[in-house]
Amino acid sequence: MSYKYFIIILLPFLFAACKNKSSDEKAPVYRWYKRYTGTIAGMPVVANLFFDGDKVAADGVLSVSGNYYYCRKSDQLDLVSGEIKNNVIELKEYSAQDSDNQNAKHPRWLIKISDTGLSGTWMNADGNKTYPIRLKENYGPGSYAFDVITVQDSTTFKGPKEEYQMSSDYTLLSPKDKTSTIGKFIVDAIIHALASDSLGAKDLEEFIKISNKKDFNGFTSSLKDMLKDTSNDAPEPDNWDENMNSTLEYNDRGLLVFGFFSEGYTGGAHPNHYSKFLTLDLASKKILRLGDILNVDTLKLGYLLESDVRKRFNIQPGEPLDNKLMVDTIPFTENFIISETGITFFYNIYELASPADGDSEYYLSYEQLGDMVKPEFRARMQQ
Repeated sequence: MSYKYFIIILLPFLFAACKNKSSDEKAPVYRWYKRYTGTIAGMPVVANLFFDGDKVAADGVLSVSGNYYYCRKSDQLDLVSGEIKNNVIELKEYSAQDSDNQNAKHPRWLIKISDTGLSGTWMNADGNKTYPIRLKENYGPGSYAFDVITVQDSTTFKGPKEEYQMSSDYTLLSPKDKTSTIGKFIVDAIIHALASDSLGAKDLEEFIKISNKKDFNGFTSSLKDMLKDTSNDAPEPDNWDENMNSTLEYNDRGLLVFGFFSEGYTGGAHPNHYSKFLTLDLASKKILRLGDILNVDTLKLGYLLESDVRKRFNIQPGEPLDNKLMVDTIPFTENFIISETGITFFYNIYELASPADGDSEYYLSYEQLGDMVKPEFRARMQQ
């Protein structure tokens, strides 16, 4: 997942309109999300795809990104847009195992998208095996449909010699039915996750507006202070930017897993980024914490995670972790992503390792987690 989150998310969030426009239709939507179900090689799959469309030709798809999984059989697999030629869209498939290996070969999708669904061919990494892909848009029981809110804004600050700018770009998923009980719960949970309710926003549009005002005021105040400092070591004013994107990592069984990815420069030596994941149970209208899913045995969980951490950073058995990491034990995290077959634990920079090492994630199957998985959750995931 790290490959997608911190290389791919720096691109615009990916959505598109795939219908032809007639003279009496409303202006087309160019960025949107679709949930597909169907089969690959005859096996049932679910795909969460995000499209970016041509703003001149409403039916022109520029790029596609997202994820999919084999029902009850695989963890999430990431899909990254490749070449688009003659209406055939190439998607490269990344697993958690090869996301950090830039030299790895990847399976590919070669697909066409129409009003009736998505069809094409899945090809293995060596290109010597192919299987049919047949998917249709589907928001059946246990899943939810979403629109996309995209807001771009900016402010300027005029200094004595030059003008500085801060730009803001938000792309957030918003429930299509915002007025229903579940829709309101989703919106409130997202605002709480991103702002802890401290901004007092009633909906996502207001949250973005208030967030921008707060950030723009901080930008102006910071630059004023910098320009007052005339010492030789005073920091130089510069342009700022703040970008927030969101994805759906899981949308099934009455469970939603959102990913929120913040990236930008707000002063200092380098840009910063941060990822946060949010799991919602639509049945109970509850934000799920790890304790709702596992009977957490911190010693056992830490041991399982440490095993993968040592492999990732090539730390030998018995060698102290802090010889290569910023910690001597693996810290507990509520930043996790559930899937059909297991849980991925996500660590941002500084939580385990230095910025040079990047973020890291560690997948543990429900089988590995064993009796820590609560029986009711295991039954819900049909594991």
